[in-house]
Amino acid sequence: MRRTAKWLLLPLLFSACTSKPVVVVENDNIDLGVVYNSDSPVKTVIRLTNNGGKDLKITEVKTDCGCTTVQHPHGSIAPGKQVELPVMIDIQRYAPQEMESVIGIYTNLVDTPIVVHAKMTIENKSYDE
Repeated sequence: MRRTAKWLLLPLLFSACTSKPVVVVENDNIDLGVVYNSDSPVKTVIRLTNNGGKDLKITEVKTDCGCTTVQHPHGSIAPGKQVELPVMIDIQRYAPQEMESVIGIYTNLVDTPIVVHAKMTIENKSYDE
């Protein structure tokens, strides 16, 4: 009896280990390179693909800084479809430095937030350029 139970659970365990992620982020480490604080806000896009079997709903987006805003759809993203989330980072008040903004995307399909990092090097624009 125990041996039969093991063989019945084995395919279930194997499928759980080999299944595709439900939500795929095109790039969860965005490198914006050198940006100038006078060109604020810096804009980029996060692309998510719904690989799950049911509609994806973005329930909340949190950022680690008030300088970062993310627009997200309030409707559903059907299975197999992709959505773009516009991101704006206001760096106008920042001194030259390395900066990283962390974005957490909460959905109905995964238990933990999807984490995206956007890093950049902020510099002052020289007027000799």
